[in-house]
Amino acid sequence: MSDTIVVMNSGKIQQIGTPWEIYNYPQNQFVADFIGMKNFLEAIVKKIEPAKVILDCQGSQLSMNRIKENCYSIDEKVLISIRLEDIKIYKEKPNHPTINLWKGIISKSSYLGKISRYWVRTENGHDLIVEDYAPKEFIKADVYLDIDEDSVQFIQKE
Repeated sequence: MSDTIVVMNSGKIQQIGTPWEIYNYPQNQFVADFIGMKNFLEAIVKKIEPAKVILDCQGSQLSMNRIKENCYSIDEKVLISIRLEDIKIYKEKPNHPTINLWKGIISKSSYLGKISRYWVRTENGHDLIVEDYAPKEFIKADVYLDIDEDSVQFIQKE
């Protein structure tokens, strides 16, 4: 296995890094899309706190952990991504406290043995893909999505 990867698009280098760096910190939308399916959402920065950034995604609030390199300003339009595996899916509203809880309805689903993949349309019209890696049952109803604050990433637009 290679210790350094170069991702190119039409002969231009998009990112050079270790497999871990490229998977976890893609530098732009092309690289993020290239390494696997991701959920991309447009958002507006609403509040910047010492440890968190609060975003407005077409009426849905989303909180993400702040990384020092985040150099965005209030009311700036940004592109964010969330990995399929970083969204937890529930049939019922969870009892535990959660910051990023969105309600939605399953529009399409696929059972892949150890993985169930769901295409979910949220109440505010976001289409998200979610993968459940330990499905106890196959869900076919309204759902709640819990988005981990650590998994939300700013992505450079192309």
